[in-house]
Amino acid sequence: LEAKIIRAIGDPPQRFAEDHLRMLRAVRFAERLQFSIEKETAAAIQTHAEKIKQISPERIREELEKMLTQPTRAHAVQTLADLGLLHRLWPDADWPVERVKKVVTVLSYLPSHADDTLAMAGLLHDRSIRQARRIGASLRCRNRLRSEMAWLIGHVDEIEQVEILSLP
Repeated sequence: LEAKIIRAIGDPPQRFAEDHLRMLRAVRFAERLQFSIEKETAAAIQTHAEKIKQISPERIREELEKMLTQPTRAHAVQTLADLGLLHRLWPDADWPVERVKKVVTVLSYLPSHADDTLAMAGLLHDRSIRQARRIGASLRCRNRLRSEMAWLIGHVDEIEQVEILSLP
């Protein structure tokens, strides 16, 4: 704890082979506590990243929501990308480098207390409403979250121009 390092106990590849969810938890705890992930642990996560697909979508969503509702959400998404996890969180996830950069920037501007709906909308803001709904469904997000997230994404142009909008 004093060294501020997240490290797998014992053999990292074996730990992640036993429970694939540990990879997401390692990222979540590292970001929440602002710790770094030890080199061998990070390498094991990268090696086992493909196995994240074996975790139920509900468990992935829970970990993702816990990461996204923290003020460190932008760095968490970057870490997920760096470790090879981000593009495996749902079927057909598409995360080219430029998209990751843009999303990290957007997430960094959200208020520290952003809820899961705003955070998920920030994560998926450059997707179509249809894509966002499909991703939300694949992660087994609540209907209300999917609906509100879709509304936010559908109005992203207006939201981006909030400074020039005026109320009647």
